[in-house]
Amino acid sequence: MSHQKLTPKFPTIGTAEWCLYVGNSFTGIVVRPDEKYPSMFRIYRPGQPPSDMVNLTRAKDAASVSARIGGRGVFYWKYRETGSGEDRARLLDGLPPTPTPTPSPPISDAPEPPP
Repeated sequence: MSHQKLTPKFPTIGTAEWCLYVGNSFTGIVVRPDEKYPSMFRIYRPGQPPSDMVNLTRAKDAASVSARIGGRGVFYWKYRETGSGEDRARLLDGLPPTPTPTPSPPISDAPEPPP
């Protein structure tokens, strides 16, 4: 048996996360890989310390159960690659990430053709 370097099955911290939404509202609950063990995950809830490490399926299940308390509506997960530290801080504060601006169409100096 050869000893090969194993590449992580999941991205390392700071590159990917799963955000929980109920209806059209962001719950503030985020599941992301652990810093030291990227194949294990932690649940981040606003105003609370990170959860213990679990696999991705268990993390998403536990987070969705806590979001369902109170009989809320339909929930879903959004996978996203993390951006700046500001976005991460907003997520942990229970705010949605900063929307990415849509590029404007290029402006041309050429005159418009006659009708």
